[in-house]
Amino acid sequence: MLNKKIKILFLLFSTILNSQNIAVKELSAKYDCRGCPGSLVVKNENKVDTIFGGQWGNPPEYKFIEINNKDYLYIFGNYGFAMGLRTNVNKLYSLDNETFLEKVFEKEHITYRETFREYNGLNINFVIEREIKTTIENGFKFEIKLTIRSCPEILGYENCDEIITETMTEFYPINLYYD
Repeated sequence: MLNKKIKILFLLFSTILNSQNIAVKELSAKYDCRGCPGSLVVKNENKVDTIFGGQWGNPPEYKFIEINNKDYLYIFGNYGFAMGLRTNVNKLYSLDNETFLEKVFEKEHITYRETFREYNGLNINFVIEREIKTTIENGFKFEIKLTIRSCPEILGYENCDEIITETMTEFYPINLYYD
């Protein structure tokens, strides 16, 4: 119990500075429900704003990154929802003084979902999974392995049949044009 209180105090009062004197304060929500986000209070020399995100009352994971000589705040995480749905979230916010905390990029992938269907009296769960590797250089590169399986609900039959597995790459450039 004492450990949890220390962790909460640490989260409430933790502040991290980067090279541009950007301060981030992590705030936990009052409640710790699945749909209760925490927040990040982000401050530069003369501006303050709040980003809500995360889950179970906790703020989202973040880090400072540089893409093509510009600084950004990168928000990311994997979140679970009712009915077994899981997502992978990536958001990018500008740290420039003129465009402070403007959202530059947002992409969400569903990484797990089950869909139930009945065929000729046989119940089948279709499982859709995506394994995602994220790389950030001149933008966001997502290497995705998609697998779809059918899992019949037959007593004593524990196997799923793979319907399809395919790989794909998505790329979203960030800040490739210079002013």
